[in-house]
Amino acid sequence: AETEPEPGPPRPRQACMPAARPAARVLVADARSLGTELERALEGDAELLCIGRVDRPSEVVGEARRLRPDVVLLGHVFGGAATLHVVGQLTLQQPGVCVLVLSEVASEMFARESLRRGAAGFLVHSGDLRTLLPRIRACLGREPADGLPA
Repeated sequence: AETEPEPGPPRPRQACMPAARPAARVLVADARSLGTELERALEGDAELLCIGRVDRPSEVVGEARRLRPDVVLLGHVFGGAATLHVVGQLTLQQPGVCVLVLSEVASEMFARESLRRGAAGFLVHSGDLRTLLPRIRACLGREPADGLPA
């Protein structure tokens, strides 16, 4: 008669480790020194990778099409009409891209119009750009948005 083999020692359980997410690809679009400062703020961040910088509004949509960013940080310095046009074009041509408009001045009208055209957020920054990193992550759903003004 055949007998079943005796069971061996129990196998050790393997920890269920979540897969590491690739860094979100960020395109910085700003003509001021803010663009350079943003690039520096992103350096060394494991979750956010600066993939390029654009200094002119006429180049933003083409570079975004070429580089396929997850996030476009769009400085308001381009001027209201140019910035709003870029927001509309980006969200129309690349659904799913997270467009964040950055401004040094709070403007309810401009913020409302940016959001209406598809921006994920309108952020007023006050100098310390490291405070923007949690807001970028929140835009991507990588960090809770609670308490983060847009």
